[in-house]
Amino acid sequence: MNRMTLTTEDDMAGNAKRLKPFINIPVGEFIKNELEFRGWNQEDLANIMDISLKTVNQIIKGKQGITVQTAIKLGTTFGQSPEYWLNLYNTYCIIEAEKVPETKSKTGELRNLYEKYPISELKKKNWIPKTNDIEILQKYIERYKLDKEPLKIAARTGNLENRDQMLRNTWVNVAEYCAGLFEYKPYNKAKLSSIADHLSEYTIKSNGVDTLIQDLNDCGVGFLILTHLPKTFLDGAVFSYKNNPIIVYTHRYDRTDNFWFTIAHEIAHVILHYNEKEFYILDDLSNLTEDEKEIQADEFAKNILKNDKVIESLEQLWYKNDLDIETKINMCSKKVGICQSLVAGMLQFEYRSFYKSKIANSMKKKIADFLPSRYDLDKMLEKEAGMA
Repeated sequence: MNRMTLTTEDDMAGNAKRLKPFINIPVGEFIKNELEFRGWNQEDLANIMDISLKTVNQIIKGKQGITVQTAIKLGTTFGQSPEYWLNLYNTYCIIEAEKVPETKSKTGELRNLYEKYPISELKKKNWIPKTNDIEILQKYIERYKLDKEPLKIAARTGNLENRDQMLRNTWVNVAEYCAGLFEYKPYNKAKLSSIADHLSEYTIKSNGVDTLIQDLNDCGVGFLILTHLPKTFLDGAVFSYKNNPIIVYTHRYDRTDNFWFTIAHEIAHVILHYNEKEFYILDDLSNLTEDEKEIQADEFAKNILKNDKVIESLEQLWYKNDLDIETKINMCSKKVGICQSLVAGMLQFEYRSFYKSKIANSMKKKIADFLPSRYDLDKMLEKEAGMA
């Protein structure tokens, strides 16, 4: 009796991924053909391969796959290589799977989504549900408008790699979506300038952070807290939403000095550079820059936070050897009227030898203890994603 073959063993090993039989024949049929050729039954094969009769029967019926060990035993029994049997089995499975259009189509759609958008990063942040349901993912892509044209973003870090730029655009789109969840009063530049003039006073109030945010809202400036995406390295940002400037704090560092300088810097951008169209500025304040607008915002922030007065006061106290660093910082804070955290931060910035000072670092309070939870957008987005 002639044995069933599709091609030679060498051809099968080399061309399994290229050749497709007209009729897709399950591997069990080849085994049955080999048994018939030799005059064996399934029990004989089970004894020779040292496996159970049930296993042989399941393989022949196509209810159990061909493992590497099974392929080795089949090859030894019937005189072929293990690759021959694995190729027969894998080719059959692939052709059967490709008969289901959704298998290939869904994989292709998911690949496109993962290539075009930072799906993994958004899932890790819990800004979208942890699912591969294409309809749900598309819903969130539309919600955050991730498929719109890239924004014209002024980034302090300068030139960016393509994926890093995509991450920054994504972050801004999410922040813009969140901005739409709140209502704002008309923007009043005069009121914001007054806040800037008195910003140092907010830093020494027990409820200074909360009061500042309320006052920003009263003058039509939105305030949001949204953590940065990986590789964006953002401290803060400011952009225009409809007719209102929006300030976003990323809580990148859990320190009050970082918070106050970031807010001062973003307020400076609003006062100096705000316009109602295409206004997007992202700030990594640890990165030096030669950008004119950034230099202007830095100088404005230093001025309203009394940086020069702090340094002058510290220099006057410098040679009083009977005073320790903590006492000098506290005395400077009271004299100038600004919080100890900012004094410690300015000291470390101006005199790098104090950068690792344990005393100076210990005087920087955690901003998390003062940030109002109602502006924590990460928790809000996580709750929405969990309900999807």
